[in-house]
Amino acid sequence: MNSNARIWLGIVGLVALALVAGLAAGSAETEWTLPSIDNPGPHGLKVLATWFRESGVDVRSQTSAFDSVDSAVKTVVIAGPRSRQISDDEVTTLQHFVKNGGTLIYFGPRGAEQTAMEKWLPLKPGPFTPVTEDKQLADVSGATIPVRLKARLTQGVSQLRVSADATVKSEDAAAIDVTERSALWFKPLGAGEIWFAEGTDLAENARLELLDNTQFWKNVAARGTVVFDEFHHVPATPIPVPVNLRATLLQFILCILIFLGVMGLRLGPPRPTLISKHRSSLEYVEAMANLTENAGLEASLVEALQKDVRLQLQEQLGISTQLTAADAAQAFHQRTGANREDVLGLFGVTTFLQASQRAARISRVIAGRS
Repeated sequence: MNSNARIWLGIVGLVALALVAGLAAGSAETEWTLPSIDNPGPHGLKVLATWFRESGVDVRSQTSAFDSVDSAVKTVVIAGPRSRQISDDEVTTLQHFVKNGGTLIYFGPRGAEQTAMEKWLPLKPGPFTPVTEDKQLADVSGATIPVRLKARLTQGVSQLRVSADATVKSEDAAAIDVTERSALWFKPLGAGEIWFAEGTDLAENARLELLDNTQFWKNVAARGTVVFDEFHHVPATPIPVPVNLRATLLQFILCILIFLGVMGLRLGPPRPTLISKHRSSLEYVEAMANLTENAGLEASLVEALQKDVRLQLQEQLGISTQLTAADAAQAFHQRTGANREDVLGLFGVTTFLQASQRAARISRVIAGRS
């Protein structure tokens, strides 16, 4: 078998493995978009949970169904449950918890149903929230929502920053629309209360520090122990790959192997390998560097690279482009554990070579975190 046949064989094997892995994953939510307290990405809740812990709040993780809620728990947060349905028995447990003075914060999953919760509250689709542009906020797809009810968890809250997306309404006469455009709702129940919305915008890492979102969660922290639901983020059973699809993939791979085996047979002695002489890659690199230096573009290239890195830090780690270089470097260190000088030093270099080397180190750190 010649070298080309071996290369094609490797490619086919990798494609087949990718297909099987993708089918095994099914439609389950990826770790990057999962609203979990273990997810440091823009859509995760890790920053909120970490901030609670550093503020002295007892933060717990619910990894089983809500059969009961500890009496020490003051707030239960259920954020975007997609992988499992909340059962009627769990709703009964949550009702009992709220009536005894607990606080339930429920963020419904956009594009998915939670039948028991929708029947309890009860919920129906609300209006679409349009984009609100704000040059001071690094949130191009967000919406600023004025708060009408400034009491309880919205005490001291004037504006919230959420995603420009669909909202939800409640047909319960006791439910109160806290904001304009139905972005957040409040319902008293017994000695406790329920706060609910569509989507996890208020709790996500990317928007936690925008406008008065932080004040809302400060009010939650003041109540004491918080439990985050993680149980409904994990599918009940792995999604199986259909047997007929697996058989088809095996037949496909077998046919490719036979084809490569036939095409790879030698019909005679191998020909001598032709030696192609090319100019050194280093010569091209040096020529390009000289051209850039003579054209006076190096400063512009360094500035453009710095902007690209700041955008990457915002999109991948939720570090706002509005922060100073020192603050961005400190946030980078806190969220990745990497050396803050990698970011801080990027804004102190003047040559494109130095800037590109530091940018490469930052990208490797971000890729490792992802």
